[in-house]
Amino acid sequence: MSEIVGKTLLSFQDYVVGAESCDLSKRTTYLHNLIDCVSNAKTKADAVAAVKRDLIALQELLSKPGLKSFQVKDCLLRAVYCEMCGHSAPFAYVHAIKEIDRTKALEQKRIGYLAVSLFLHKNHELVILMLNTIQKDLRSTNLLEVCFALTASTYVVGPHTSPTVLDRIEDNLTHSKEMVRKRAVLAIVNFLSSDAKNYIHLHSKLELRIGDSDPEVVFATLTGLFAVAKLSTDVTSCTNLVLPVVEILKQVINRNLPSEFEYHGVPNPWMQMEILRFLRIIGSDNDPVVQSLVTDVLVEVLRLLNVVDHNIAYAIIYECVRTAVAVAKDDVALIEASFASVERFLLSSFTNMKYMGLKSLAFLVRYVPLNALAKYQNTIMECITHRDSSVKRMALNVLFCLTSITNVHVIVPKLMECLKDVCDANARSDIIERTSNVVDLHRPSEKWFLHTANTLLLAAGHDAGISKTVEKIRELLKSNAVSSELKVEATTLYLDCLDRRKDFTLSSQFLCLCTWTLGRYAHLISNDRMIRASAGLSAVANKYFYDHNVAVSSLTALKNLLVYTECAVDENVVILTNCIDSNDLDVRYRSLEITRILKNLRAVRSAFLLKPDNQIDTNCDFDWTLSFVDSFVIEFLKSGGSPYKSPSLRTKCDNDFNTGWVSSSLSSKPFSDLSSESLCLMTSPVSSVTSAGSRKCEGNGLKFISENVNNVWSENGWCNYMILSKNLSLTAKNELVIQKSSSDKLLARALFGEVIKNDETANEND
Repeated sequence: MSEIVGKTLLSFQDYVVGAESCDLSKRTTYLHNLIDCVSNAKTKADAVAAVKRDLIALQELLSKPGLKSFQVKDCLLRAVYCEMCGHSAPFAYVHAIKEIDRTKALEQKRIGYLAVSLFLHKNHELVILMLNTIQKDLRSTNLLEVCFALTASTYVVGPHTSPTVLDRIEDNLTHSKEMVRKRAVLAIVNFLSSDAKNYIHLHSKLELRIGDSDPEVVFATLTGLFAVAKLSTDVTSCTNLVLPVVEILKQVINRNLPSEFEYHGVPNPWMQMEILRFLRIIGSDNDPVVQSLVTDVLVEVLRLLNVVDHNIAYAIIYECVRTAVAVAKDDVALIEASFASVERFLLSSFTNMKYMGLKSLAFLVRYVPLNALAKYQNTIMECITHRDSSVKRMALNVLFCLTSITNVHVIVPKLMECLKDVCDANARSDIIERTSNVVDLHRPSEKWFLHTANTLLLAAGHDAGISKTVEKIRELLKSNAVSSELKVEATTLYLDCLDRRKDFTLSSQFLCLCTWTLGRYAHLISNDRMIRASAGLSAVANKYFYDHNVAVSSLTALKNLLVYTECAVDENVVILTNCIDSNDLDVRYRSLEITRILKNLRAVRSAFLLKPDNQIDTNCDFDWTLSFVDSFVIEFLKSGGSPYKSPSLRTKCDNDFNTGWVSSSLSSKPFSDLSSESLCLMTSPVSSVTSAGSRKCEGNGLKFISENVNNVWSENGWCNYMILSKNLSLTAKNELVIQKSSSDKLLARALFGEVIKNDETANEND
C-alpha cells in the first residue's frame, strides 16, 4: 500500500467524526481495529482477508433487529471504509437511507448522507427511496440539514429524478445564508453540466449569482459558468458576462476583498485564474468588444504580479499569457507585457520555472518579433540538451513553433539530432510526426523535401509516426507535375538504400516505398543500375518473405523490372527459394510466376515489352490469337489434361452431373468378388424398393427387411436432398399432429367417458 493511500485511509475517521473527536480513545473500536488490520497488513492478501471478514460481520450485525443509532453509525463508517478499499457492501445501502430518514441527530444524519453520496450514483435504483427525505430536508429550518441535502443532491440526483427537488434547490439560490446559496449554486452547476439543454432556464438564474455579496458564492458561480462554457458549442451566448466578470477581476486585484482571501500577498489567486480561463473561452472568437474590455485589465494584472516572487503568482502569469494570446493577440502592448513576464521564467535556474517559461513562449512565439527572441536563442538551445526530459520536450516544441521557410534547413537537422537521444517510444513518435509536418509545410523545394524526408525515415527506423511521411513521398512521386529528373533521383536514392540496408534499421513501410519506387521508375535509370535493382529486390523479397507487404511489393517490382524493361538479368542472381517455400499463397504464386518468366524471358518480353515512356506501342504487331502458347497447350493435353470448355458447355455438364451421375457411374463389375450379402444390399434392383418405406432383398436364401427407413432412391436415381429433407420434416410434423390428436382423444375419453359414450349412442340411433 502506498504512503498516500495509507495516510488517506488513516485520516478517514478523523474527517467523518470531526476534528474535535480525533482522539484515539473516542474512536469507535471496531472501525479502529479494521483500520489497524488493513494498515498493518504485510501483504495485499492479508488486507483483503481482513476487509472480507469485516464485511461478513457487518452483514450479520445489520440483519439483526433493534440496532441502536450509534451501532448503525459505526456499521456505516465501516462499510464506507470497505468501499474505499475496493470491496462492495450493497447490504448497507438501504440502512444508510433508513438512517437519514429516521434520525434527527445531525451527526447521524451527516454520516447517512455521506454514506449515501459515496454508495449510490445518479442512476441507482435506490435513489428513489431517499427523494422524499431530500425534499423534507430542503424545506427544513435547520441550515445544516439543508446543506446536507443540497450536497447529497449533487451526487445522487440525476436528470430523471431532478424534477422532484429542482424547485426547492432554485428557492435556496436566494437563501439568506451564504453557505446555503453556495451549495445551491453547486447543485445547479451539476445539473447544467450533465444536460444543459434540459436546464437552459437555470443558466439565467446562475448568472444572477455573479453579483452575490459573498466571494465564495461568486467563486462557485464562476467555476460553474466556466464548466458550462467549456461544454457549450456556442460561446457567444456568454458574451454578456464579460463586463461583470472583468469588474470582479478589477475588484480582486485592487484588494477590495477581505484579507482572509489573500495567499502569499496575492489577492484570491484561485478566483483570478478561474476568471482568466473563463475570459479565454469567451474571447476565443476574436470579438473586438471583448478585446477592448479585457486588454487593460490583463496589462494591470501582469504589472502587479511582476513584483511578487512566488509560485502562485507565476501560475497567474501563465494563465494571463494564455488569455492574452487567445483574446487580444493583435494588441502589441499586451503581447510585449506578456513577453516581459515570460523572461523571468526563461532566465530562472529552477527547472519548473524554465518549463513554464518555454511553455508560455510556445504560445507567444508567433506574435513576438524574431529580433526580440534572438537574445534567448542560447537559452533555448541549452534547454534542448537539458537533463530533464520535460524541459527538453518543451524546448523542442518551441523549435517547432519557430520553424519557417527561412530557417527550416537549420532547425530540421537539429530536430533529427535530438531524435537520437530520445528513448521513449511515444516521444519519438511525436517528434517524427511533427518533424514530418514541418518538413512538408515549409519545404523550400521538392528535391530538398525528398532528401530530408528520406533522412528522417532512416533515422526513425521502426518507430511509429512514419506512415504519413511515406504517403507524402508517394504522393509526390505520383504527381504529374514532378519532373523526370526528380523521379530518377528518387529511384537512385532508394536503390542506394537497398544496397546499404545492412547499415540501417529499415521499417517495412520504408522498404515498401523503396520497392514501389524501383518497380515504377526503374526504366528511367541505366542498365547497370537496373541489374543492381533486380538483385536488391530479389534479396529483399527472399529475406523478408515472412512479411506479406514487403514480399509482395518486392516481387511485384521485380516482375515489372523483368517484363517491362530490357534489363539483362542473370537467373543466378534472382534467388527466391524462401519465397517459393513460403506459407503465404500470394507470395508463393508471385515467386513461381517470376521463376517461369525468367525461364522464358525473351518470349515474355517480346509480347509485353513496353517502351521507356511506359506506354504501349500501337504500331507493333501483336499476335492476338496467342499462337505462342500453342506448345504449352499441346504438352498439357498430352499429359492427360482436359481440353478447354466454353461456359455454356460447362453449365450443361454440371446439370447432367447433378441429375444423372449415379446411373451413369455405378457398375457392378468391380464388386464381383464380394460376398452374397453385400451383393444383395448393393445390386438389388430399384423396383424392389417400395414406396411404403420398407425394403426387401431376397437372394441366396438371405432376406433383408428395413422398416421405417426413408427412401433416398427413386426410379430416376438419387432424390434431391432439399426436397427429401423437406418431405421428412413434413412427415414428422404430420405424425406429431396425429399423435397429439390421438392423445387428446384418449384424455377426453378418460375425463368425459360417459358423455362421449352417450353421444355415440345417440348418433347410432339417429
